[in-house]
Amino acid sequence: MADKALLIYGLSDTDALTCKIALSDALDSSIDIISASGSEHETVRSILESSESTDKRLTYIQNENPFVMFLGFTDEEISLALKNFPALSVSRPIFCALTENNLEWTIDMLSEHLREEDQKMRGSAR
Repeated sequence: MADKALLIYGLSDTDALTCKIALSDALDSSIDIISASGSEHETVRSILESSESTDKRLTYIQNENPFVMFLGFTDEEISLALKNFPALSVSRPIFCALTENNLEWTIDMLSEHLREEDQKMRGSAR
């Protein structure tokens, strides 16, 4: 795996590839992409571990609540990536970084948590 990777959920294969190319160019660095699509009941840790052993997880399925998790990025690189994030065929995904807490969450839990945080930030939480 490259030093930097994106864990992608809810984006089509075309949008995932668009992200990889745009951010690799912006950061002048190789970036791997790992799909969490179809792995809603797996933990982030298990997806990351299986992506290392199989080298790729190639299923990308567009759906609600898309997110992109930055793996191995510095704060400065995340800022640069956000500034250069490409337009996609769906609305802009929610962004996050890997933490000790979310490493053990299932993709469903992470997706729901990010959606709730996003609603709070936008002032639309109930």
